[in-house]
Formats: sequence, C-alpha cells, structure tokens
Amino acid sequence: MDKEKKRSLFTRVYVGLLLTAMFLAILFFGGIPQMIISAIICLLCVYEMKNTAKNKGYKPFFIPLYIFALAACPVYMYLGGFYLAIAFAVAMLFTLSYVLFCEKYSIEDLFISLALFIYPTALLVFLLLVINIESFALSRTAMLLLFACPLLGDTLAYFVGIFLGKHKLNTRISPKKTIEGSLGGLLGGALGGVLVYFFQRWIPYIWNIELENALPLAPLIIIGIILSFTGQMGDLFASAIKRWGNIKDFSTIFPEHGGVIDRLDSVLLCAPVTYIIFYYLHIWL
Repeated sequence: MDKEKKRSLFTRVYVGLLLTAMFLAILFFGGIPQMIISAIICLLCVYEMKNTAKNKGYKPFFIPLYIFALAACPVYMYLGGFYLAIAFAVAMLFTLSYVLFCEKYSIEDLFISLALFIYPTALLVFLLLVINIESFALSRTAMLLLFACPLLGDTLAYFVGIFLGKHKLNTRISPKKTIEGSLGGLLGGALGGVLVYFFQRWIPYIWNIELENALPLAPLIIIGIILSFTGQMGDLFASAIKRWGNIKDFSTIFPEHGGVIDRLDSVLLCAPVTYIIFYYLHIWL
C-alpha cells in the first residue's frame, strides 16, 4: 500500500472513531442533546439531497422539508407519533400544492421534491421511531444494532475488499465493491450482533434501569446479518444516487468519509427494518 493510501486509510479510521465516540455520547446522554443532534442530522441530510438534485439541474422546493427536518424530533418527543404524522402530511401537501401552481417549477421538479420526502426524510422518521421505542432498554439495544451492524459490516467489507477483493459485485453502480467485500460485510454484521449481546449486560449499570429481557445471542447474530445485508443495499442505492447526480460524495463535511448521508446511507435503509423487528420483539417479550 503506497503512502497516499496509508494516509487516506488513517484519516478514514480516525474520523470513523470520532464519529463512533459522538454516537455513543448521544446514546448515553439522550434527551435534549440527542434531540438537537438528531435535528441537525435530519437538516444536513435534506440539504445534501437537495444539492444533489440541484447538481443534476432540478429545482426541488425544499423549504417545507427544512422546517419538517428541524421540527420532527421535538414534535415526536413532546407530542408523539400522531402529530409527527400530521406534520409530515402537512409538509408534503404544502409542497405538492405549491409546486403544482408555481410555474417556475417543472413536473420533474415536483417528482424530485416529493421524492425527498421518501429519501432521506421518511427513513429518518423511522430512525426517530427506533430511538424512542417504548422500552428504553430495548431502544438502546436497537440503536446499537442499527449502527453497529451496518457500520461494522461496511468497515469489514472495506478492508476485506482492499486485501482480498477480486470479483466485482456491481460494476454498473459501484465499480470498487467486490463479492468478497460483501461477504466480509455480512461477517461484520454478525460480529455487531455478538458485540451488542455482550453490551446488553452493561445497560442496567450505564442508564441505571432494569433490563427487562436480554436478547439471546443467536437472534442478535441473525438480526446483525439481516441489517448488514440491508445496509449494503442502502449503500448501493446511495451510490446509484451519486452516480445519477454526477457527484463523488454527498458533501465533504467528514474527511475521507464524505457527507452525512455517506456515513448514514446503510443505516437509513436499516432503520425501518430495525423498527419492525423491535416493534414485534417488544410485543413478544
């Protein structure tokens, strides 16, 4: 590995560790800090997708999206999911009505504006739902799985791809990804499940709460593999969007990591899957 690649790899690992530390801090403190950071993340994701569409020559109407992105976290935390759904519907209906009757926007601009309500906005809403699962202990376990499994999968896929990758996975969308890296990613997801299994025992001590039901190792490994696979699909989908938008990264906020969506692309698609899994786990346990 040449000097430039080593420097790039070091920066990637260093920034990744800083982001991991920030995530753990948010997870630990929760409350208002979590709400503020979540709102900023939502806003940045919408901003990056808006810029991607503009780079392609479209003019999405994004003001209601910005307002919803900032308001979603406090609305959900203080008023609940019903009012969050109302806020989402109002923002989307206002966007639809305004763009339909404003002649400076084309039909394509309308489609793009509404598409932004799905990606990334609706997926970010599912992320909020996971953070606020009724059982606090289960919500911490779900959050750890949601981030650890796809991100560990992404990290292991990256390293396995560098050192062992030979067979291309999808040259049409992401020429650098390999089948070997993808399999390494599934292993990373399983490893994430194992780590969360052992972390569960610390939940009562860290947050001073009772752990109602600890999840067994085997289901956590299975969930980890599912989330790793889903995360890889999310990563490929984000790569397809970047290829469509003729951009390398969604932004340059994180050195060697790109933008917020570049870091969360795998997590975003995993959010609804994680919520569905833990919604039923909360009923069964």
